[in-house]
This record gives sequence, structure tokens and C-alpha cells, in this order.
Amino acid sequence: MPLLTETFKKIAAGGERVFYNGDLSQQIVSEIQAAGGIITLEDLKLYSPVRRQPVTIKLNDNTMYSPPPPSSGVVLQLILNILEGFNFTRESISKVDEAILTYHRVLEAFKLSYARRTELGDTSFVDIRELVESMQTGQLAEELRSRITDTMTHKTQYYGGIYSQIDDAGTSHICILDEHGNAVSMTSTINYDFGSQVVGNVTGIIYNDEMDDFSTPGLTNTWGYEPSPANYITPGKRPLSSMSPSIIVDKTGDVVMMAGASGGSRIISSMSLAIINAMWFGDSLEEAIMRPRIHHQLLPTEAGYQPQLNQQIIEGLQSKGHVMYVMGSDAEQAVQGILRRGGWIYGFSDERKGGKSAGY
Repeated sequence: MPLLTETFKKIAAGGERVFYNGDLSQQIVSEIQAAGGIITLEDLKLYSPVRRQPVTIKLNDNTMYSPPPPSSGVVLQLILNILEGFNFTRESISKVDEAILTYHRVLEAFKLSYARRTELGDTSFVDIRELVESMQTGQLAEELRSRITDTMTHKTQYYGGIYSQIDDAGTSHICILDEHGNAVSMTSTINYDFGSQVVGNVTGIIYNDEMDDFSTPGLTNTWGYEPSPANYITPGKRPLSSMSPSIIVDKTGDVVMMAGASGGSRIISSMSLAIINAMWFGDSLEEAIMRPRIHHQLLPTEAGYQPQLNQQIIEGLQSKGHVMYVMGSDAEQAVQGILRRGGWIYGFSDERKGGKSAGY
């Protein structure tokens, strides 16, 4: 990709200015407009990143940091807040009957939390402060936990929310921990496979189709459901994202675990399971990431599972009313993580997507 290489060299030498208000700007605008886009030089010039405080929860004796809306870190935290009240341990999945109940509770926590996600959006445009604060507290988690019925699942209306979510596949994540304890958990995306499928003929840039993460008034989503008003398109607004890169630290501030994922709407559920597996079930990091996964995002109404999941568990979940289906390509959801345990630091990159871990 020699054209993209030259673009990277220009950015490395001149910084972000050459992209947003410099030598590359006119080329970028020309390439996008030639493909039917409407971005202008003024759009690039006015764009700037927004710094926001992370959302936090207490997880056992640790503190978990995640990005606030329009990312979905608070949804991930709500799932863990709900499930922490069940006091999961290794024994929770050691026998089939216990595993069925555990995974049922996890699926119900997914549905209850994804329902709250439909109310989220860019906090510069929608006032969701009270909602975000409640999602970080034990009070809402306790209320939602009380709505979980161990013997059965419920119809969609029981969980609330209006759902609109687009899957993507052009996402990647990296976790970095250095010898000084500095930690970075970062997710990046161009949305669908190869983004908009437009490549600049001068810059070599693969342009994203991130606008598709917005909800559009009057248009239903892939499954025929109404869009989420909090995520309607507005000039200058950032779209709702499933990205949930997170860092968990102990009382001294040392990193206990880091995680992030790709996989569109499955990012949140995949990360939840990886954290649960490592922190509560005692899995090694590799086991925590590679253990077969389940998924539910409220709508569609079916619960997904990876084919490696124990058939008895699948049948047990079906007996509680869950409609189960085998999830598609494993590569659609991939978790990267770092775990500190017993004086050792472990790194693992999900083999489903061909990633690798490295240390020095």
C-alpha cells in the first residue's frame, strides 16, 4: 500500500494538522466528494477530538475505567454490576445445571443492559447524565437484577428500550502495558469491512462509513425495528458506538486486567464474558478469551452461541425459553487482553481473528 505509506509519512512529519488543515486536506475532500460524499474543507478544519472523563465502577476490590457515551463502556459496566450480585465463582460453571443457570443469568443481564443502551447518545447533544450515573451505581443494577427470573426468559417488551444497532467488522483493538505500569486500551474502526469500500487514489486512505452508526428518523434498522432517537444524526454529533476499551486497576493503581474487542454489537457481550471468565471463574487469560461465547442484544430476539458450547447447556437454555442460534463467523468477535496474576503479566490476542501478543 505505497500510497497510504506516503500519507502516513506526511502525518508523521507534520502531525494531525496536515490531515485536518494542511497538505492532505484538499486531496481528502476531493477523493470523498468524487465518491459521492459531502465532506468539505471546513468540516475537516472544524473537527477536533473531545476529551471526556471515563466512567468507573467498583468491581470487587478493584476499579474499572471505561469510555463514556457515545462509547458503550457504561453498558459493559452495567452488565458486570448486575452479575456481581450473583457472586459467581468457578463452581458457577463446574456442573451442567449450575452452568445453565449462570449462562441464563448472563443472557438476561445482556438483554436488560442492551435495552438501556438504546437511550444513549453523544452527551454533547442529549442529556443523559442521570441515566449514565445510574448505570454506574449498584441501585439500578440491583433493580434490574431483581427482574431476572431464574426459571424463564421473557418477551422483548419486558426489558424496555428501542433498539437500533449496526454490526460492523472493520474494527481492531490493542492493549499495551509498559514496564512503568502505563496502560493503553484502544479500539479503532472504519465500521464495515473496508469501511465505505472507497480507497483514495492519491492518499491511499480507506475511507470509513461511520455515519451508518447513527440512527435515521423514519428508517427502520436491519431487523425492521425503529431507530433510537438519542442517536439521530445532528451536525457535529458523534455516533453511538459499541466500543468499550477498559482498564481494571487495584487499590494501589496497578493494572489487574485490560480488555477490548472488535465485533460490532457483540463487543460488549464478548468483553463481559472475558472479564467474568478471568475475574470470577478464575480462567487463565487464554481460557477467558477462548471459552465459547453466548450473546444477546435484546433484538433480534434470539440468543447466539458459538458451536463449541456444551450441547446440554444449549438445551438447558432452550428449556428456559431462549431461542438459540449458532453465531456466524468467529472472526466477527475478537477480544484482546492483558492480565496480571501471581506476579506475572499475561497477554493474549483472540485466535478467532488471527491476532498475536508480544512482550519484551
